[in-house]
Amino acid sequence: MLTFHITLRRIILFSLLSFGLLQATIAQETGGLHVYAGPSYMTNALTEFTPEGQVHSGHHFGGDFTLIGGGMYFLFGLQVHNTDLVPSTEHSLGDFNTRLLWVKPRGGLGFTLLEFGKIFAVRAKALVSLDMMIHSKETAALAVNPTLNDGTASGIVGAGISIGPVRVDAEYHKGLVNAYSETKGSAFDFFLVNAGFFF
Repeated sequence: MLTFHITLRRIILFSLLSFGLLQATIAQETGGLHVYAGPSYMTNALTEFTPEGQVHSGHHFGGDFTLIGGGMYFLFGLQVHNTDLVPSTEHSLGDFNTRLLWVKPRGGLGFTLLEFGKIFAVRAKALVSLDMMIHSKETAALAVNPTLNDGTASGIVGAGISIGPVRVDAEYHKGLVNAYSETKGSAFDFFLVNAGFFF
């Protein structure tokens, strides 16, 4: 398992790199920063981990840097998801006992599909993310068999609308790597919606 110490070092390093990218963006007077939050819904294709009709719910927050804005632009960001490892038929934003934290640095391309000045725009995105799992004491105590891997990866597609500085987005994360050791087809998929602001 990843230790909190090692993972925090990675988060700090990624944050410093992101800050550098932000400074470069400001210097060029192009692009900007999109910050957001919203609910997360996680599922596994194998019913032994996510029974039919159930979901691993939670919430997320994140930020994406836009570099060289226009019709097509680069996106680099970080998302943090707080989810329940135990699935349920009811959605909860955080009232659960088997907390599993996901740290997902990501990068890719964004596209402006339709734009009316700076008032309204329709956007799309395609990214990849490296997904690190941080286990809480509760999830570690479950002694899950097979065991969870330390990390996975995802392919991401999404769309959103912009109304002035306000942004509303929806994303689908397709798991590309098995989440459970030696268990084929055990990748986790995410569906999420969020709202935020672009600076």
